[in-house]
Amino acid sequence: MTTAATKKTKGIDGGWGWLVVLSAFLIHVVADGFVNTLGILMDDLKTQLHSDNTNAALVFSILNGFYMASGVFATVLIDRIGCNLTCAIGCVFSATGCFLSLWADSMLWLGVTVGVILGTGAGLMYCPAIVCVTRHFHHKRALATGITVCGAGIGSFLFSPINAFVITHFGAPAVFKLFTGLFLFSILFALTFREVPKEPAKPEAENGQLLAKPAEKKEEEDGMLHWFKEALILFKNPFFLFYGLSAMLTSFGTNGPTYFLPFYAKETLKLSQEEAAMPLAVYGLLNTIGRVVCGFIGDFRENKSRNRVVLLGSSLVICGLLCCGSFLMLDFWSLAVYAGLFGFSLSASICLMSVVLVDLVGTEKLTQAFGIVLTLKGIGTLAGPSIAGFLADIAGSYHPTYIFSGLALVFSGLLLIPMLGKVSKAKRSEQPQQIDQ
Repeated sequence: MTTAATKKTKGIDGGWGWLVVLSAFLIHVVADGFVNTLGILMDDLKTQLHSDNTNAALVFSILNGFYMASGVFATVLIDRIGCNLTCAIGCVFSATGCFLSLWADSMLWLGVTVGVILGTGAGLMYCPAIVCVTRHFHHKRALATGITVCGAGIGSFLFSPINAFVITHFGAPAVFKLFTGLFLFSILFALTFREVPKEPAKPEAENGQLLAKPAEKKEEEDGMLHWFKEALILFKNPFFLFYGLSAMLTSFGTNGPTYFLPFYAKETLKLSQEEAAMPLAVYGLLNTIGRVVCGFIGDFRENKSRNRVVLLGSSLVICGLLCCGSFLMLDFWSLAVYAGLFGFSLSASICLMSVVLVDLVGTEKLTQAFGIVLTLKGIGTLAGPSIAGFLADIAGSYHPTYIFSGLALVFSGLLLIPMLGKVSKAKRSEQPQQIDQ
């Protein structure tokens, strides 16, 4: 059945949307390829700059904190200037941060260039890539989003060995040169993020006279105020708060395990630079496969919303239990197995984040909700790796960092339980936008 509201929207679930998916995928390859393999680079820079785990992890925390926290700013820009220009600005910021890092002589310098500047740029790239894909798809939304975020796994898989090779043969600054060029080139991908074309709605007539639409004009004039009013309304939804708190705890636990993987491999297991990079590549490969699988499962037509919440919560608990078993990582192969299982299980949290959010609040509030959730994730990301690095320094071992991360992930999964039975009700608000039923 086709509804009147649906007829106003063209290009849903296909057409130009698949080019948007490809471009968003490549944006993730570059941006997350840098962020997810930063541990390899920081392991080398930690020695060169005579730093410790706490300060090195702080740079990573600032990077990921600004990466996520810039989500609110990104969503405001998206509403004002569109996804394409917002993403292009992010590419310029990221390239600038990489370029300025060439002269880094301390972790403080990297905290500004990599953490603040590049982190803000990466956030401005990430948010419009997800939002634009979500707007272009309805029935295939989970699959399209899953394919898009596969770019992060591919980026980890590709750049783990590439960065290790570049560092070994050309030094750490060469990695910054490489990504400066890649971020600038990504502007071409950003320019494909056009909005879903809409048919102009016919104005209603009364006695032969066309009626004006003052409500739309008022919203256009007070765009910023309207944005923040809608955002405040979301905080009155207790289930949205549960979801936001879960997202924050997820960020407490997901970044540390991958960041410290090369450190653990080299310092605890005494592996070489190239060997230490391989488990991270395995993580990226299995994470990519997992995102496609989760996207496919998330689009099953029966009880979609409930299935997505169950899949998301279960995967987080599994990730947490894997981290708590870090003492079983005794050699290269056990480390690779852990990295693969963790990467596959973690894929649901990235693939389904925006999709479950749409199920919960609807597409009309997606940009505001997504910005708020990214900010909460930024808070968790800013604190999590720093605490994990501090625990590693005081304990002289990386096991406490993995246990800390594991407990955060288990609790984040359990926090999604109250959403069961409620997401289906939230999903019904999406019915007018469906193409058929």
